[in-house]
Amino acid sequence: MLSSTQIESYQEDGYLVVENVLRDSEVAELNALIDRAVERSTSVESNDDMYDLEPGHCESRPRVRGIRDPLALHPLFGEISRSDAVLDIVESVVGPNIRHELAFINIKPANCGSPVQWHQDFGILPYTNDDLVVCGLALTDSTVRNGCLHVIPGSHRGPILDHHQDGIMIGAVQQDAPEFDLAQAVPVEVPAGGMSMHHFRTLHGSAPNHSDLDRRVYFLDYAAADAFPVAKKITPAEFDQRIVRGTATREARMMPLTFPIPNRERRASVLFHLQAGLQKPVYS
Repeated sequence: MLSSTQIESYQEDGYLVVENVLRDSEVAELNALIDRAVERSTSVESNDDMYDLEPGHCESRPRVRGIRDPLALHPLFGEISRSDAVLDIVESVVGPNIRHELAFINIKPANCGSPVQWHQDFGILPYTNDDLVVCGLALTDSTVRNGCLHVIPGSHRGPILDHHQDGIMIGAVQQDAPEFDLAQAVPVEVPAGGMSMHHFRTLHGSAPNHSDLDRRVYFLDYAAADAFPVAKKITPAEFDQRIVRGTATREARMMPLTFPIPNRERRASVLFHLQAGLQKPVYS
């Protein structure tokens, strides 16, 4: 569990770093599994249900920027997502009844890792309340040099910004948005085995990896069991299957939230694809 000081810091700033969440042996095993998955990607020519590929990916030089279904890759990824080491921390910020929303491995290969443009997760996928947290388990040291996460502290307590371009969901905040001040951004560096946490409304992004060191993060999204997505079709049975601690509910808890209604004329299930075509990117 988090200390009262850590909880206060998270509530104030909208992000937190917790070190030594994973054991060294777990980090090594997860990296070995990812190594083998990247090796298998040599036979993959385009994005599919498992792989999201970097531009320039080829058989002789595989470049994978995302593994979309790590829970299907190996049971260890599921064990980590349900582990007390992770869930005890999550419970401290979303409460005792927890639903696992998403698992994704982000890989920024050395000298080519793609950036993630600035956004609020809530602005892309709003919920009935905002008790949601994104956990990033660092499988390598995550530093400014290799494209670590950057956040704007306290932005989770501000407005939910528009993530549209020309009226269509683009999954990113426009540079000239008056509420977006990049000068306030701070890096979130995490040593291997540690975990970053950011609130679902926190403004965040990450630069390309121009270093000679890979950056690997196992992202896990969690929600309070009574937080229901506003713009996503799902059955109650699916929700029940994803309860990882506590009990399910059939009642959604509402908060007085105002947000732009997502216009999803562009269909994209991966953030990189959703952000493609952003006319004024912060990172290129």
